[in-house]
Amino acid sequence: MAFDATHHRLFVGCHNKLMAMLDTETGKVVATVPIGAGVDGCAFDDATQLAFASCGDGTTTIAKEETPQKLTTIQTLKTERGARTIALDPQTHRRWQAVQRVCRIVTFLSSGCNNSFLISIVFAKNEFPQTAENHHHKGETNAH
Repeated sequence: MAFDATHHRLFVGCHNKLMAMLDTETGKVVATVPIGAGVDGCAFDDATQLAFASCGDGTTTIAKEETPQKLTTIQTLKTERGARTIALDPQTHRRWQAVQRVCRIVTFLSSGCNNSFLISIVFAKNEFPQTAENHHHKGETNAH
């Protein structure tokens, strides 16, 4: 799920291959767009009014909130099969998606202006950085 606080809209990825835009004041679905199979997460970029639905079939649907009543598909990106979990940086407008080719998972806790959020960084076996802070975790996996 992702939230547009300005327009009171909630974006929800549904397993019937739709992303629904709901009015949070009435609870009614005001618009839907088709998405891929195996949706795991949604993100919303307030500055660009773009909503993202990340799906396990290897697609990410990008839709624009044209108005609080209209949602339009802009693009369906090919990603990698299994890349479902999504995060969006509202400052840089970059999005990240995790892929299952995992040997180890390192988790960092970060604090934003008013929110705290958990970021999981996934490294392939040969990309795992060995630093003094994480050296004692060698061989461990922290899954959430």
